[in-house]
Amino acid sequence: MATNRFVLITALALAVATAFPRWLSTIRGADEIGSFILYLFLFGIGLPADLSAVVRGGPALFLLCVIICATNIGVTLALGRWLRWPLEELVLSVNATLGGPPTAAAMAVSKGWSRLVLPGILIGLWGYTIGTPLGLLVTATLDRWFAQP
Repeated sequence: MATNRFVLITALALAVATAFPRWLSTIRGADEIGSFILYLFLFGIGLPADLSAVVRGGPALFLLCVIICATNIGVTLALGRWLRWPLEELVLSVNATLGGPPTAAAMAVSKGWSRLVLPGILIGLWGYTIGTPLGLLVTATLDRWFAQP
């Protein structure tokens, strides 16, 4: 898990972006380069997908996603109300955790919450950085528990 190159690259890039935001803001063409690399990433992830397996497993995965989303929204809004946190920050955090940085930024911009654009992006990125290693750890643990002898 800690040697997964994608996790390490993501953590390193996020740490640099968090530590040196002013220096990185001077890079010209960052949006275009980032978009191109994102397209390459999505192509590389989707290329080996087995379409028949996706169709067969779709309904179960959809149900799992509904459960995850409902739990996320319910827990976040309940804790946020109890702690008296602003509703827009709670809703944006749910968006960032479910949809990732791009959807959080789009929501903040569309709602006029300009002060929340960067926090929404960072929460989504930190969610990836923390959630991916945890997901790999859970997967490895379950594989060991349920491995065929």
